[in-house]
Amino acid sequence: MGLHERGSFVIVTTAANTLVAQVHSRMPAVLGREREVAWLAGDDPAGLLGPVPAEVMTSTAVGSRVNDPANDDPSLIAPLAQTQWW
Repeated sequence: MGLHERGSFVIVTTAANTLVAQVHSRMPAVLGREREVAWLAGDDPAGLLGPVPAEVMTSTAVGSRVNDPANDDPSLIAPLAQTQWW
């Protein structure tokens, strides 16, 4: 049985960019659209994966309820008021 048949997946991580590094040392590696063909062709993955440039990302503080998988509602991604941060 292959991975697809079991519904499994992996998340490949890489060193965090400067934005994510504020909260964690690793982040998901993101394969940019321009590199999809090379990935599917079997090119060396080390040269294809890396952190997304911090300049194209934003961060938003959210509540700690996001840490519990039992919670599943839109309020999980609602931004906290700045006075509620940490």
